[in-house]
Amino acid sequence: RIFMDANDDAVDNDEMGVGGVTVTLLDGDGAVVAETTTGDDGSYIFDGLDAGDYVVEFPQEVDGKVLVDANAGDDDTVDSDAGADGQTGVISVGIGEAVEDVDAGVADPVDPGTASLGGRVFIDSDDDSLDNGNGDEAAVAG
Repeated sequence: RIFMDANDDAVDNDEMGVGGVTVTLLDGDGAVVAETTTGDDGSYIFDGLDAGDYVVEFPQEVDGKVLVDANAGDDDTVDSDAGADGQTGVISVGIGEAVEDVDAGVADPVDPGTASLGGRVFIDSDDDSLDNGNGDEAAVAG
């Protein structure tokens, strides 16, 4: 299931699903096995699979939202499983086994914040290109 991580904890707390998203199934060698589209509730399924190793690939961006961190929660059945590249780790599926907790969370991109840059303009009275801090080199205002 693809979920909208509304509270930024990278865990699906019964949050809104994201429908209409293409999800790709790869075999253990990285070849495309199948594609499907999520339902309105964000759910998807690949069924009728042979036993084997698979990787699920989610888009890295969905409607301006980006993937949240993988495996951030204590309960792997409800946290996001997709890495920054959109892919899960290898998932081994046995005969008759159903793995139904391969999820991806999306959220607004994290604001990287702002930075500052500053310094001091001074009169280099001894012409050594250094602000010596000895009081002889006065600041230049304005």
